[in-house]
Amino acid sequence: MREVALGEQGVTRGRKVRVFVDLSTTGTVIEKEVAIGCAKRGIAPIDAPISGGETGAKAGTLAVMVAGDRATIDRLRPLFAVFGTVFVAGTRPGQAQMLKLLNNLLSLSALAMSCEAMVAGVKAGLDPDLMIAAINAGSGRNTATLDKIPRAILTRSFDFGFPISGALKDVGLAVDECQALGVPMWVGNAARQLWQYAYAQGEPKRDMTNLIRYLEKLAGGVTVKGKASKRRSEKPVKP
Repeated sequence: MREVALGEQGVTRGRKVRVFVDLSTTGTVIEKEVAIGCAKRGIAPIDAPISGGETGAKAGTLAVMVAGDRATIDRLRPLFAVFGTVFVAGTRPGQAQMLKLLNNLLSLSALAMSCEAMVAGVKAGLDPDLMIAAINAGSGRNTATLDKIPRAILTRSFDFGFPISGALKDVGLAVDECQALGVPMWVGNAARQLWQYAYAQGEPKRDMTNLIRYLEKLAGGVTVKGKASKRRSEKPVKP
């Protein structure tokens, strides 16, 4: 993003550019650097990472977390409304990035722990469909049990739409940002280690829901498979 915004052929080199909206997830350090570069050229920087994935993008229900000049944000609201709902995190560059990273940290940590729980349950003889139904009716429900696991794991499709490499990047950025603030990240670091393990298996572009396959392997070869799954030829995972 730094090169896209500030490079020799960057967006801010344009003479007609008045507003630069960054929808990516880069962290606060790069966002602040981009904001300074924009300001030097008289361009209003808007920090606006999004959350909701491919499904949210298609449905126009993304969460658009924004930070920057309030008047500029208000002018852009009709545009943001096309693909989601605006949540104003503040006026300082990087505040929306921080909110997005915390959101992703919660989401990816929930997926990691939920995958561990599902593998443990199946190894104990529990039915995975029953587990998901009970958890979602109880206090353990989260975005993984409500959406990711039923849609991409129980079906064995592993096609949620976000790679392991992206998961590790976002968790790593979030943990680093929090620790820089002096916040202990015991659970966050544990989640980071698990995603690092998945990344180290050598297939970082695989969908993040493949995380459960590595856990299945480590647990002795159990399979978390729902009744709705179809017969699939799955590529064996590395030990």
